[in-house]
Amino acid sequence: ISTKPDLLSKILSLFVAPPWHLKMLSGEAKTKNWADQSCITLDHARSLLRLLKELKDFPDDKLDLLIEGIQQCGLCFTIQHPSSSSSSSGSSQTELVFPSLKPHADIFCIMPKITGSSGDEMASIMATYSLSFLIEDVFSETFSLIQVKMSKMIDSRFRIFQNAFMVKKGESMASIVHVQNHILSDQFDVLITLKGPDVFETSKSLLHQISQIINGESSLATSTPD
Repeated sequence: ISTKPDLLSKILSLFVAPPWHLKMLSGEAKTKNWADQSCITLDHARSLLRLLKELKDFPDDKLDLLIEGIQQCGLCFTIQHPSSSSSSSGSSQTELVFPSLKPHADIFCIMPKITGSSGDEMASIMATYSLSFLIEDVFSETFSLIQVKMSKMIDSRFRIFQNAFMVKKGESMASIVHVQNHILSDQFDVLITLKGPDVFETSKSLLHQISQIINGESSLATSTPD
């Protein structure tokens, strides 16, 4: 239970507010809306939190606890990406992902650009079995919750979208996409397409897991990659 609900609302608004609102909250003349960026890194998130006068002197570890609290509310999750900087080869950066703030994908297909041994692995997956199935009538906020609760399975080699993401489970991979029902225009469903040698067993596992999330039976961050 938050003892300072006004501060909690300010913290959450930092990640969605336009620049003029950030200026009003922080009093700073120059602000930037990180929600417009393709990637909100952990450092960016800390910088945003320090815009609030109540948090400007907080050390990183205290701010990380606040970010962890936001994750526990089911609003976001973290994911590790290999660093794009040549000076930090072998390192990774942490992205703070708010699914509802991600761009919407009009077309989503499994065509990764991967080289080396991982490319051989992907070619093997793509050459094996394929299976698709549908879960009907899933609201947008429920789909965001599915992304959060399945975050440990997300394949970081692919971009994450507001309405689509990729997961890897065992030797199979799957695209999970929020699609409009082709008959009922006001209904959206979840289309799951699997590729790999064990798609039938994987489909049962994913269907059970997503059904638990939809029915409110799953706790946060319980998914495992394998």
